Amino acid sequence: MRTPRTALEWQAETAQDYLLRAMKLRFETVVPPDLAKKIREQSDYRKLAQWFDLAMTSGSLATFRQKIGLTVTKERRSQQVLEWQAEASHATILRLYELRFHALLPEDLENVLRKLIDPDELSLWVDAVATAESPDAFRTGVSQTNSSEMKVQVDLK
Repeated sequence: MRTPRTALEWQAETAQDYLLRAMKLRFETVVPPDLAKKIREQSDYRKLAQWFDLAMTSGSLATFRQKIGLTVTKERRSQQVLEWQAEASHATILRLYELRFHALLPEDLENVLRKLIDPDELSLWVDAVATAESPDAFRTGVSQTNSSEMKVQVDLK
């Protein structure tokens, strides 16, 4: 059986609901899950009332997040995006190599590829796989990219 809510619990739940609805209208977007969770975890209705005021006076959702101490740093977000883009580039390069040369990318090159996240270097790899006449020409092309670690590993073979 569910225990009855106290008046303070009821006030907090009501304030949470109003804040979430107001933010959806104010910022014209769905409240992100991490922010909604933080709001649902807040049981002090006075704090929720302060957050309501902040939400109504903040120019953006990002500003509101910053004011309540819930920010995702640009560095963290940028690194994550780079990693996702790199994974997509890795898959593209591996597939293009397989289609072009009817073989899997050699293991040593794949190991080097998997370490790359720099979009410029990955673009060079895409160019190399698209334009190389042979697997050896591809190896030569990627060995001339900017990564010194990669040059050493690729040139060893």
